[in-house]
Amino acid sequence: MTVEAEQRLLAEQVALLHRQGPSGYIGSFVSAVVLVWVLWDEPLERTNLLIWMFSVCAAIGLRWFEFEAYRADPQRLQRGAWWGWWFTVVAATSGVVWGYLGWAFFQPTLLFLLPMTLGLAGQVGLSVTSIGIFLPAHVAFNVLALTPFVLRNYLEEGRLFFGQSIAVLVFMLACLFFARRQQAMIRDAIRLRLDNQDLLDQVTRENERVVQTRREAEEANEAKTRFLAAASHDLRQPLQAMTLFVHAIEEGMRRREGLDAALVGKLRSSCDSLEMLLDSLLDLSRADAGDLKPEICDFALQPILDRLRREFTDQAADKGLLLRVVPSRAYARSDPALIERMLRNLTANALRYTERGAVLVASRSRGRRLHLEVRDSGIGIPEQARVEIFREFYQLDNPERDRRKGLGLGLAIVDALARQLGHRVDLRSAPGRGSVFSIEVPVGRASTAASSDLPPSSGRLEGAWIVVIDDEAPIREALASVLERWGCRVAGGENADEVLGVLGAAGMPMPAAILADWRLREGRNGDVEAGELCRRLGRPVPVLLITGDTDPETTREAGFPVIHKPIQGFRLRARLDALLANQESQSTSA
Repeated sequence: MTVEAEQRLLAEQVALLHRQGPSGYIGSFVSAVVLVWVLWDEPLERTNLLIWMFSVCAAIGLRWFEFEAYRADPQRLQRGAWWGWWFTVVAATSGVVWGYLGWAFFQPTLLFLLPMTLGLAGQVGLSVTSIGIFLPAHVAFNVLALTPFVLRNYLEEGRLFFGQSIAVLVFMLACLFFARRQQAMIRDAIRLRLDNQDLLDQVTRENERVVQTRREAEEANEAKTRFLAAASHDLRQPLQAMTLFVHAIEEGMRRREGLDAALVGKLRSSCDSLEMLLDSLLDLSRADAGDLKPEICDFALQPILDRLRREFTDQAADKGLLLRVVPSRAYARSDPALIERMLRNLTANALRYTERGAVLVASRSRGRRLHLEVRDSGIGIPEQARVEIFREFYQLDNPERDRRKGLGLGLAIVDALARQLGHRVDLRSAPGRGSVFSIEVPVGRASTAASSDLPPSSGRLEGAWIVVIDDEAPIREALASVLERWGCRVAGGENADEVLGVLGAAGMPMPAAILADWRLREGRNGDVEAGELCRRLGRPVPVLLITGDTDPETTREAGFPVIHKPIQGFRLRARLDALLANQESQSTSA
């Protein structure tokens, strides 16, 4: 039995001991009154009898005081052993009082011997059931109550007294034996009850866990249904617009009309909307899965605030709003890119739900914590919706899913990124009076701060050979078309063999970089084909993997940087430029 189990068992044992206490107190008082009444005919002993009766009442009062103290102790179950030994002390006190009767009032006459023998034996016998639950208490009372009477009988001359001392001694040992047996049975019963209670508690917890799991599964299923319905709607809208715009452009080209710049612009806008939705879904998926690897550093807030001001000033002006970005000299410690994404989402959300007034972006220092705040004078958020707004595709006042009011993913991404970074996001809001979103981050140190500005673009791509590995010919052709407009030369193919054939036809130039799709036909992966190409070229070449897979586990072990589809041109160029710059840096240091 473990220590904890023994403590629980002892606590229950002592609790039962105290529940039996009042009946023992009443029995002891009644027995004492009867003995005094029987022995009252001896005038010389009346004073001693009264003193002894007072001692019995005092002992009962002490036991009652211990009983009430036990009941008043809120920690009594945790302190079972302590109370068990206190009960033993007061039981011993009562045993001393009854033992004094057998020693001081002993007279070799039937008038005294018979009542005392019956009284003492009755008290000890009754204690088997009342305090035999806890063997130490019974032993203390039994031995102290009967031993003086046994000794007085033994010291008297005559076979009758010797026989009585032996009989009382045997009775005393028998009571000890039965008390021990009773304690064992009671402990077994308590142990069985506790085991049953533990089993019942375990079954109850399992049932609650099953109910909770089922409830969570139902909620997840409902959330998935809402998610798919909203995502399907928001994905189909720009795709539908793109299809119609392409059809209109094709119709114009068929009629040999000039290319309509307005239609092209609208097609680009639909592409941007679709890309924004896919990027948001990807960010949310990666943040929820914990796949993001934050790059924690100390950085200055001002460059981020400057970019937010440049990005949203015109949007605010178009709605007649004042956007105020308060300059800050503060430094924060976190991932600057993720913090910027969170502030961008909060600012866009504030502008979207503010019809008049202003939006304020500011930082406030409180001790070693920095609060990045976005305040607005918009519609506010009701109390009952302050949890819902952080769920995917949930929007206030947009049942028709108007994309001009956003996608309902901004706050969900903020919440997911905050959990990933270990930051707290607070919300204060009142309907009709606006809202304040605050991100709490640690204060950074200026001495170790890193720049959060992106490096400027360069002409590294001009004339560079770029390898494109993709099993979809239209994708290869589209990438080649874009790369060639940047001044690159392109060698494309489905695998390393085809690429080597193209390079061989061009005189086997050394590629500057490899763009490889992650998933290829026949179960092949782009990182394997890129590695094979590097091996056959005899030197390492920078590799950038392209994938549309949002599963975080898919490319985690690839060993190469990854960019997700769909890819905007400026992002692809920036990644390629950074890849070549890194290669140049390594070559220079080597």
